Amino acid sequence: MFTTSDPLNRTVTLKTETWNNKIANISGENINKIHGNSHEDMVDFLDEIQKTIEAPHYILNDLEVSGVDSEGKEILSPSKTREEYFRIFINNEKACLNSIKTIVEFNDEHTRGEIVTSHRMNGKLSKISTKGGVVYDSNNE
Repeated sequence: MFTTSDPLNRTVTLKTETWNNKIANISGENINKIHGNSHEDMVDFLDEIQKTIEAPHYILNDLEVSGVDSEGKEILSPSKTREEYFRIFINNEKACLNSIKTIVEFNDEHTRGEIVTSHRMNGKLSKISTKGGVVYDSNNE
């Protein structure tokens, strides 16, 4: 679908297969969620996904389960390979603000990454955790 660079000069790709079979589920292959949740409502926002990579407002380390504590609660730690990109934009069709979260899986050197999913946040911004650390903040540019 596209290959672009983020503000940290890393190459990020959205593969056609990921778009068709996972995010937008255009192929219908993910009807049984074999690739996790699909986000068919993203079909009209492909350009916004690219803008989210090129000019995110924030990039955060994704959190992953690293264990379970004595009470049975999951212990979350920063991912070594996944980062979350966030961007707020105007949805002209609905005349409101929207936000997009796009998750990128990076190689070991963190020079190349592939988008694994993307979806609109729709009122969920307050639930985003920065506990894993902030990789990039556009307010500091």
